Amino acid sequence: MQDAMDTVSSFFASLTKGAKKPPTAAEIEEYCRDPESSGCDLDMMDALMAEAAKLKAKGGGADTEIRWSADIDEAVFKCD
Repeated sequence: MQDAMDTVSSFFASLTKGAKKPPTAAEIEEYCRDPESSGCDLDMMDALMAEAAKLKAKGGGADTEIRWSADIDEAVFKCD
């Protein structure tokens, strides 16, 4: 019985060995949303911070920081 279990385990391990992909930015954000999350590691936080810096630099040149999008910020923060 143990041989059968070992064979099945090695078969599934061989299937998933090459299929390990790094998490996407959306997955990293989901994992790292909660400060007490056990799914977020330092590499994920570094990748998330690098992505945020890249997005900030891409939209750079603006005098004001955009929180959601320019249109939404205007609607939310505009108080008449």
